[in-house]
Amino acid sequence: MPHIAIIRATGTDRWGEPLSAAAAAEVVKRVKVWPRQSDEGEQLTAGIAMFIPARKPVPTADDEVRVGVVLDSSGAPVEGTGVAYQVVGDPGVYYSGGNGPQKGVIVNLEKVT
Repeated sequence: MPHIAIIRATGTDRWGEPLSAAAAAEVVKRVKVWPRQSDEGEQLTAGIAMFIPARKPVPTADDEVRVGVVLDSSGAPVEGTGVAYQVVGDPGVYYSGGNGPQKGVIVNLEKVT
């Protein structure tokens, strides 16, 4: 299971200077991902879907998500690693047994070109 880095669109330091992508990133380790089927009638892969466990950061449409990042010894993502994706639609909340406790969130992603 790959690690992801959520790079927030408004990453700045305390002086208002833009942060590097690695410094502005929130890391979620070992996320489950799988291919996402196209809405068209053919068997096309339209991107990926990922499951983020409850109480972990969830990306929004403004954020960039890097899937498969390499982490350094401090747990921060190494710049230039991973594949860039963007969020498609709204995240869907996943409940245990349909109405049980929240287990996590499913987010659809498509590759940034």
